[in-house]
Amino acid sequence: MLPIRKLLLPVLLMNFIFTGVMAQEVTNDSLYKKARKLAYDHKFTEARSIGMDILDKDSAYYDVSVLIGRTYAWEHKYDTARIFFQDVLDHEKGYYDAVDGLIDVELWAGNLDTALYFANHALAHHPKEVRFLNKKAEILLESRQGKEAERVILEALDEEPGNEASRELLKKIEKVTILNRFQLEYDFEFFEDPWTKRWHLFAFNYMRKTRAGNFIFRVYMGDMVSNGEQPLFREDLQFQYEAEGYPVLSKWHYLLVYYSFSDGTLFPRHRAGLEIYQKLPRSWEISLGGRYMRFVSEADESDDVYVITGTATKYWRKYMFTFRPYISPQDNRVSHSYFLHARRFLKASDDYVFLELGIGNSPDEPSYYTGGIEEYRLDKYHARAGVQLLFASRFLLNFETTYKYEEYRNGTYRNVIRPGIKAGYYF
Repeated sequence: MLPIRKLLLPVLLMNFIFTGVMAQEVTNDSLYKKARKLAYDHKFTEARSIGMDILDKDSAYYDVSVLIGRTYAWEHKYDTARIFFQDVLDHEKGYYDAVDGLIDVELWAGNLDTALYFANHALAHHPKEVRFLNKKAEILLESRQGKEAERVILEALDEEPGNEASRELLKKIEKVTILNRFQLEYDFEFFEDPWTKRWHLFAFNYMRKTRAGNFIFRVYMGDMVSNGEQPLFREDLQFQYEAEGYPVLSKWHYLLVYYSFSDGTLFPRHRAGLEIYQKLPRSWEISLGGRYMRFVSEADESDDVYVITGTATKYWRKYMFTFRPYISPQDNRVSHSYFLHARRFLKASDDYVFLELGIGNSPDEPSYYTGGIEEYRLDKYHARAGVQLLFASRFLLNFETTYKYEEYRNGTYRNVIRPGIKAGYYF
């Protein structure tokens, strides 16, 4: 019979080996957690040092390789990041985090075709995975394949209807694939001094988005009604026809250019504008341009108005603040007008509340230039507030009210209320 000591020796030896292996695994896991925390704290060099120590012990610890690859990607060292991700895929072709990392690397590096290849590779190994469907849709959108991106993101929403990332991406895609907008506008202005009049202004506009910029075609219909007259749509309705464009010059520059014509006396005979906008760092934007209007009276007398203008705009969090002056030489003097516009965005750029304060006249607001040259040159003070809401990414509603304290004869002022509504549809 063997001594008990000889029987226990193999058992103790196996227990020692097993305990050593377990200790190494626990140690590697704890080191990985430490490296991951350092990486998320942007201490990339320290994280990589710990990660390489782990790989020296266990080269098949693929999560560590992925983490090291991620740190290089976050530092825009894409070539080095690819080495770590690809090494994992060479051993495990469909390894989730490795292919996810390679998609990001190629997308961030601007290699859209390669990014799309890896997105398809990921979906081949992980069919209908929403994360990869989202990334494929994003790549297609960046590649200007809006319709295909929409198809992919709808597939993702079929899998997870409540996925927030998918829903937000669908909104971005719809903004690209929805290229047209039709809008109706109505403004009503009422005053009683020195006589009672109602000014009805209708506008019909169509906007088309293109790669060259956005372009708008607009028709104004104006009706000035006095007491005792037919309340609306008299025979002498007057029209103004306008074309407006925002051509893109570069990533940092775009233009505003417009021209309008009217053969009546309520609107200027000719109206034109040109302005260049420049985007600046730190969410600033500035512009500089000019306006021109020619007024023609019923006696066929004409007057020209030239205006210099510009803007300084600051975007801060969900807010936008714009200051715009208008400077115009008039009868041996220079008139000054100033407007301050504040906007608070809600869910999208077309979704906001706003407040505007102004002193003087604006050649960009129809209610300021529809009374002829004499009225345009008189002083005005105004406050305007409103809300614009976007429903289902397609329906647009705008409600606003303007109060004006305006001069109608030298030194004589009146109160004017002007509510307005707009309704638009994107398609």
